[in-house]
Amino acid sequence: MDIISEILETDRLAEEKICQAQKKSEQILADADKKCAEIKAQSEKAVELHRTETQAKTEKKVQEKSAKAHAETDIKINALDKLFEKNSDAWAEEIAERILSE
Repeated sequence: MDIISEILETDRLAEEKICQAQKKSEQILADADKKCAEIKAQSEKAVELHRTETQAKTEKKVQEKSAKAHAETDIKINALDKLFEKNSDAWAEEIAERILSE
């Protein structure tokens, strides 16, 4: 009977170790899932921050280029207005002469 008791005790101890190993495995998996969720949340936050910063920089560049284009256009329009004021009478006479000479 001594040998049977030892075998049963060994079997019981083995069952306990298997149970402990399963619990430890479950805990490791739970910790890994939690860490993955934390990493995902941090990554999403970093991506959103980068997107926001990039969008702000892009909008600023667009506004600067748009303002520059408007300023250049205003300069050209003013130059054309001055040219028209200076030459409008001469152009009108030239147009009238061409029409009348035909």
